[in-house]
Amino acid sequence: MSSSTAVPSASSSSRLAEVERLYAEHHALVWRVAGRFGVGEDEREDVVQDVFLVVYHALDRYEGRGAMTSWLFGITRGVARNRVRLRERRRRSLRALPSPPVSAEPEEVEAAQILERFLGSLSSRHRVVFELSELEGLTGPEISEATGWKLNTVYTRLRAARQAFDAFTRAHIEGGSHG
Repeated sequence: MSSSTAVPSASSSSRLAEVERLYAEHHALVWRVAGRFGVGEDEREDVVQDVFLVVYHALDRYEGRGAMTSWLFGITRGVARNRVRLRERRRRSLRALPSPPVSAEPEEVEAAQILERFLGSLSSRHRVVFELSELEGLTGPEISEATGWKLNTVYTRLRAARQAFDAFTRAHIEGGSHG
């Protein structure tokens, strides 16, 4: 078995070392493939990280029958497709949000604009969790199931997004509405 197909099955530290080696060798491939499947440059690094998280967890199951690049391609295809689907769902849900009526109070219009600016300031992962929780009303376990992320990851990202929201709104209030 060559070094490119040898897969450690022992310790997590040897698995991590192998994933780090694979990352160094194949990062550019995964980046390009994600782009071919419609992942924008602003989201590609997230997809690359997700791919190598899958690799970390699935490495013991890789049997070396095919080329490592083929295995990585398949994983990248799945992760990228999920990312694109999620992005499209998010766009549809944002389009489904009613625009403030023309007769809306100026405060309502301003609040909607502030929310849009805030959502645009978040990373895609934090935005997804924040939107699913705060705008769609999903629970942590429901978000975990929808995204495939561990429940602790969901709660960590949600807490960070809520803290960012608090800071954003405080800055808006202190700095005026020109924000």
